[in-house]
Amino acid sequence: QDKDLFEQYYKKHLAKRLLLSKVINEDNEKDVIIKFREECGLQYTRKMEGMFQDMWTSASVTADFHRHIADSDELVHGVELNVQVLNAFHWPTHHVLLPCNLPIAPLAAFSAFKRFYLTLHSCRTLMLLPQLGSAEVELYFVGPPCGGVEGEGWQTDFTACGEMRSYTLQVSTYQMCILLLFNNRSQWNYQELQAETNISDKDLVRSLQVLIVGKPTQRVLIKRPDSRKIDQGDYFLVNTAFSSKTNRVKLQSNLVKYETDSERQETMNRITENRNHETDAAIIRILKARRVMNHESLMYELVTMLTPRFVPTREYIKIRIEVLIERGYIARNSEDRRIYEYLAEEFVTHKNVTQYQQ
Repeated sequence: QDKDLFEQYYKKHLAKRLLLSKVINEDNEKDVIIKFREECGLQYTRKMEGMFQDMWTSASVTADFHRHIADSDELVHGVELNVQVLNAFHWPTHHVLLPCNLPIAPLAAFSAFKRFYLTLHSCRTLMLLPQLGSAEVELYFVGPPCGGVEGEGWQTDFTACGEMRSYTLQVSTYQMCILLLFNNRSQWNYQELQAETNISDKDLVRSLQVLIVGKPTQRVLIKRPDSRKIDQGDYFLVNTAFSSKTNRVKLQSNLVKYETDSERQETMNRITENRNHETDAAIIRILKARRVMNHESLMYELVTMLTPRFVPTREYIKIRIEVLIERGYIARNSEDRRIYEYLAEEFVTHKNVTQYQQ
């Protein structure tokens, strides 16, 4: 019944699948959207179709940017940047800009893309969303010295003493910012990492936990003291005994796989706000056409109009009617309180005249 509620959650999950490249069959996704359109109308699927369009456009823009870099003197420090330009109107969330200090090389690459993109679209604004990005980082590990004490997680099956090994780690943007700091120093404490990256406490802890968990040889970083809980005074250093049977290592995603209480509340607040706008617009549309209408007739037409999106309760409709009365769009008949009259045009005209006289 509550198609708008289903729409919100479906769009959120579709957005994650698209951004994390987890769409297994694009044709199946399109078939589902076509069925939604047939059932609920074009307005219901417009943003979903827009998300797919953004992904296709981003692939084209990325290819053009790579050609531009090859033919120009733009300094990108060897970073191969792949972009996803998202239209804020199409995507259900992720409009909040979270703080993050990017390393010099990725920041230079993004700045080069920003200049390139705004040259083509001068009236647009680009906002970097680091919480949604990912990166591939080439890491080099040096095994424990020969003849020394075996390091934590030492296994001769995978690692030879003094050996240098390279791996390509697939990480989040936050994890990339953390790992690149270890090019400057071999050890960092939590407070220093936070000061350098400017990542929020919640996201920094979540990103670090992925880097320190697992078997001894699978941990990218070692934490002191050794525990899963991360505190302000903890220290982190590179695990020189890190090893993997494959050259490319995809770390566990640090994205929460379930909806937190705050996210659930945010979703419900957004749905309530949208329902308020839709209900108010429907009431005004009906009364503007009828000019005068009794309560039961308004209720019937309103429920009929809104049911394709959600089924409003009588109590909810009464609340929205009172709001519109307070705002001066409609009024009760002076002789029969169960009859409503449309006043919006008179109200607006009167307000404009008053402002002009002042």
